[in-house]
Amino acid sequence: MPSYKCNKCGGKMENLKDSLVCKECKNSYKKSNFLSFSKAEKYYSEIPREKMLALLAEIKGGEHWRKVISRYFSSSYPLLHKVISDESRADFSFLISLDKTSKVLDIGSGWGTAAVPLARRCSEVVSLEGTPERLEFIKLRCGQEGIKNVELLCADILDHPLADNQFDLVIMNGVLEWIGESRTDGKHEELQRTALKNAFNLCKKGGTLYVGIENRQDLRYLQGGIEDHTGLTGVSFLEREEADAYSKDTLNKPFRAYTHSKDEYGQMLKEAGFEKIEFLYPSPSYKLPSYIMPFEKEPIEYFLNEMETPEFMYGTDWDKSITPLSWQKMLHARKLLAKAGVLPEFADSFSIIAKK
Repeated sequence: MPSYKCNKCGGKMENLKDSLVCKECKNSYKKSNFLSFSKAEKYYSEIPREKMLALLAEIKGGEHWRKVISRYFSSSYPLLHKVISDESRADFSFLISLDKTSKVLDIGSGWGTAAVPLARRCSEVVSLEGTPERLEFIKLRCGQEGIKNVELLCADILDHPLADNQFDLVIMNGVLEWIGESRTDGKHEELQRTALKNAFNLCKKGGTLYVGIENRQDLRYLQGGIEDHTGLTGVSFLEREEADAYSKDTLNKPFRAYTHSKDEYGQMLKEAGFEKIEFLYPSPSYKLPSYIMPFEKEPIEYFLNEMETPEFMYGTDWDKSITPLSWQKMLHARKLLAKAGVLPEFADSFSIIAKK
């Protein structure tokens, strides 16, 4: 079991049968299906809560989670079907030294697509997730898979109860950009920096933070493609105040799904305390990577010429709004950028490995 600290006084928590109790101030948290440290119940998912509750009921009724997910999403929402069921989403972990003694924290664990395969390789995985229904799904998934070393925690990385310096790997896969959407009590970039600093503190000395995230300067956006989080065109290149006004005028809500450039991410990670930071090229995207490549000139040029073909890109479930001809033009542009040594500035997304 992970080590906890009281998020009121910072004291050590005693693990009792039905609760966690602070040894200093006696603050306590009851155990049920999972530990909940959340101040307010939240629901975030790609699907409405009613649909989530319906599929949970079917799994609780005895049907295997894979069959339920396939029936709900394989035709109507194929990308989500893959995000939930395809364990290649966790393949970045093979780039990180882990073994049977390793402890992992998966922040924003979602549907458990990274937590479950990592639990097979490591001693313990903590799934930190703010949506109770998602934790219910992970619990059912683990139960059907025979996984017993996943600790379920309903909490917020900005106000969490975990003790520092205990994890070999901390994961923020498709999470950092949403920090400002889940918490509106501060400026988005400040909240993102706090989340990264908290992740740094949670890592052991020599531990690793993995971040999977989009690039603000994605080449697709320059060519008029829609921004992944808002569906708006051109918004990521605007100054933040202009982007906010554009979002309010178009979507009737502020723009808070901030992504950044490679240099900006690097600076934020350094400010959080990380020393060695490596940016890698996931293809077709960090969301469902078939390949993760270094940006060095020779290997990336070989990859772009021999493997990342229009047929490969269009054969994935990634962005079917782009035609094969458009992919051909885009991939040609990527080859030119790689040859000029500036592809990292315009990659669509990053797999980032940062060491403490």
